[in-house]
Amino acid sequence: MEITKDSGGLGRRLAERRRELGLTHAQVARRARLTEGYVRHVEEQPADIAHAALWRLAAALETTPRQLLGAASPYLLPEHRPGGAEATLRR
Repeated sequence: MEITKDSGGLGRRLAERRRELGLTHAQVARRARLTEGYVRHVEEQPADIAHAALWRLAAALETTPRQLLGAASPYLLPEHRPGGAEATLRR
């Protein structure tokens, strides 16, 4: 499943959270096991993001996919971890 970033400001929230934690793009990429270029792309360019990548980025940024997507997102359905195991979210 892919989620459209510009539907809820995901890139903006991702960048804000990264800055709150004082992390560089490279540090987030390492934590999320993604490339630095991909992290930059999700922050800066309209793009689709894979569900698994969203979970990795949320974990790297010590938050949840729901918080990165934002309250106005049409994707605020019960969240599932990649692979189908239901997640318990903390607010």
